[in-house]
Amino acid sequence: MLKQNTEPYILAADASYLVVFKPPRLHSVPLNRVGQSQAKAGACPADRAPDSSLLDWCAAQFTELRRVHGKHPWEGGVLHRLDYETQGLILLARTQEALDALSAQQEAGLFIKDYTALSTPRPRLPGFPQPPSAYGASCIIESGFRPFGPGRKAVRPVVLTLSRMTGKSVKELALDQGRPYQTEIAETREFGDCVQFKLRLRRGFRHQIRCHLAWLGYPILNDALYGGVDTDGTLCLHAHAISFLKPDSGIRVSYGNSLKE
Repeated sequence: MLKQNTEPYILAADASYLVVFKPPRLHSVPLNRVGQSQAKAGACPADRAPDSSLLDWCAAQFTELRRVHGKHPWEGGVLHRLDYETQGLILLARTQEALDALSAQQEAGLFIKDYTALSTPRPRLPGFPQPPSAYGASCIIESGFRPFGPGRKAVRPVVLTLSRMTGKSVKELALDQGRPYQTEIAETREFGDCVQFKLRLRRGFRHQIRCHLAWLGYPILNDALYGGVDTDGTLCLHAHAISFLKPDSGIRVSYGNSLKE
């Protein structure tokens, strides 16, 4: 299992950005109004305020983060999110100029995110199409996505061509600038009944890694939403490294942290 860090910390502080570790069971950004109502009903742990998030924690120390606005004003300078249960590195812009430059990198696929996941083979849950015939290191898993299940909380991969989809199906199909989202499997290692996946994303969608690994028949440990084995712990998914171009110089920089197994 992955060793759990339970508190956020700042890995790097640059004049134009912060690299911050998000622990599991902490939201990346404040919840929207609907989410806040759910949180007040008990969705957040008892030891955290219902509206607490990594952005709240960071903005208490770096108030300028609140003055940076992307697509949604409540997200401040947060460049990308991690799921509530996922731990790892998040990049935050400290100025509007930095946010705009880094967002452009994301659109161009220049912002790289590396992950580690622990999985075990399990039967696939309903709603998954036929999986890719083979996978392994240096393999790319790709698909569109559609919402699935009660409350549309989960997603499922879509491999049908647009010519075979009409109406509501096309409207709900999520693609990456008209193309499938891609998850690169960089390395696999076996540990008894578990398989460790090292993965890379250049652009990502909600639950992308969780869904793609479950599609292969290897849901992540402790991922109840996608059929993973419950080991009485947190989701075994760690965003361990990020790489991007510095907004002021264009020089590529990389940041990483590691968790002992």
